[in-house]
Amino acid sequence: MSDLPRATAGPLVSDEQLDADLEYVEAGLKPLRVAGWETRVFDQGTGEPILFIPILGHIEVIYARQLRDFSRDHRAITYRRPESTTRVVTIADRVAEVGALLDQLEIDRAHIVGRGEGAIVAAEVAYAHPSRCRSLVMVALGLQHKVPPTAVTNALNWALLHLPIDGWLLTDDRWRTKVVKYLSGKDQRLTYDQLMRLYRRIPDFIKVCKYSVTPLVHYYDFRSKARSVRTPTLLITTDEDPRASRADLEALAAALPDCRGVHVVPHGGRFVNYIQGDEVNRLIREFYGTLARQSSPELAEADA
Repeated sequence: MSDLPRATAGPLVSDEQLDADLEYVEAGLKPLRVAGWETRVFDQGTGEPILFIPILGHIEVIYARQLRDFSRDHRAITYRRPESTTRVVTIADRVAEVGALLDQLEIDRAHIVGRGEGAIVAAEVAYAHPSRCRSLVMVALGLQHKVPPTAVTNALNWALLHLPIDGWLLTDDRWRTKVVKYLSGKDQRLTYDQLMRLYRRIPDFIKVCKYSVTPLVHYYDFRSKARSVRTPTLLITTDEDPRASRADLEALAAALPDCRGVHVVPHGGRFVNYIQGDEVNRLIREFYGTLARQSSPELAEADA
């Protein structure tokens, strides 16, 4: 599949860059026991803590460019999400997981950042535990999770959750190939081969999707909750990810009481915070700067 065409404009990811980021994140992940479950945690830097909510165990590299940058002047954290292959893990379970991790790390409040499936958990943490969230950054997610063609995808997710189709109709290899092909996209900013290297790290992939991934994406619906989230929020997406268009983010922004901005970064592929890491980091830093000035009259006066 490596001979698929790549974009001629905008950033691409080289094998060397991906390898360096994988090595960086893997080296930073250290074993930790949290409330009866085992994980590995990346926890580097000092300052206000930022928790980057993982989208899936073994895919932590998507936050590599944020971890590198923000660990210079913040406490940058992510973790290897435990994945189930035998029981459904609900959104509420993931919210409790984040709370237990923050408790173990002795963090009362953190900036929360999530992309896609990670943003589902991030949003629900802000809804359920607002006192623990300094701010919220949601990347590539609107009021609902969608993968076009949405009706077909929703039906397939329902079937995977409720019918015994995993292992025969949807095999591990077929489902992994389908997911990776979609995620590489037509622009191939992260190629099929690069993404397949990442997703092959996940054992029992179809079971993980059935019990750990699908319950989040299928049941996430923030339409009745967004107006209760008063955490300052920043929304980011790209023009190359149909899962979260400008219209999707603007609808979410209109529902949130304290949305500080909607940004559509061009040429971001399916992983805009990784592909366009410098620009996404700039937007997040600008957002954090406004929060700091708001909480510090001295800084606000100096800027004026």
